[in-house]
Amino acid sequence: MSAESPLIRRLRHHLLAHSRRRACLALVLAGLLLCLPPAAVLALAAGPLLGWPVPPLQVLAALLLVPALLLPPLALLLFDLLALLDHQRVRLLDLSPQDDLTRVLNRRHFFDRAEREVGLALRHGTPLALLLVDIDRLAQINAAHGQAAGDRVLQVVAEQCHRPLRQHDLCGRHGGEEFALMLPGTGLDGALTVAERLRRALPEQRIVLPDGAVVSARVSIGVAVLAPDCASLPQLLSRADEALHRAKREGRDRVACAAPLPS
Repeated sequence: MSAESPLIRRLRHHLLAHSRRRACLALVLAGLLLCLPPAAVLALAAGPLLGWPVPPLQVLAALLLVPALLLPPLALLLFDLLALLDHQRVRLLDLSPQDDLTRVLNRRHFFDRAEREVGLALRHGTPLALLLVDIDRLAQINAAHGQAAGDRVLQVVAEQCHRPLRQHDLCGRHGGEEFALMLPGTGLDGALTVAERLRRALPEQRIVLPDGAVVSARVSIGVAVLAPDCASLPQLLSRADEALHRAKREGRDRVACAAPLPS
């Protein structure tokens, strides 16, 4: 994500602050609109009973006319109120750590936490592995059964990716049909075991689609581990991605490990 410039940040905060003020004013005007007509009717009805002089017709007309005159600015102010509420809704969605569809970590929060895990592993000299899991031929399922079917497959694969993980492991949605798993404290052998177990378990899952069809999912997985020639998150991701593409080229439905770079 690109950093927000100070000028853009100040402008956004300025506009948002004005939206808040206009939203408050809209609520005040709405209250006046609701109160003025009943007050006019009450004054007209209760005045004689209480010995008050009957308000002149002009006063009553003014009391009833004011709300009509206030309607246009109130409409604009209420629009600001709705814009402010929508801004807050989008902000809350952005702060949510979960992907809306699959309920695993979204890309942003996965990589925020993954960066910290890489830093801890480098600091303490502990192993760490990254798995990239890509669903094979998901586009064919979408074409044959519709987008809702593809969404259902994504949900099942996400559940299976997350199910065997330990509490401190990470699982996130990396792309459209790709998931990333980070395994702190896990070396190459352990990572390959997890990857193979996941690859073999997924085809056994019967996925019932919205149209009643039953399919199974197969995945290709690329594995990379921290090493002297791969000691940052971007390098780790690049190596795992290279391994994933090799698994795809070699026929899919397989696990490939990143080869060490030549010294």
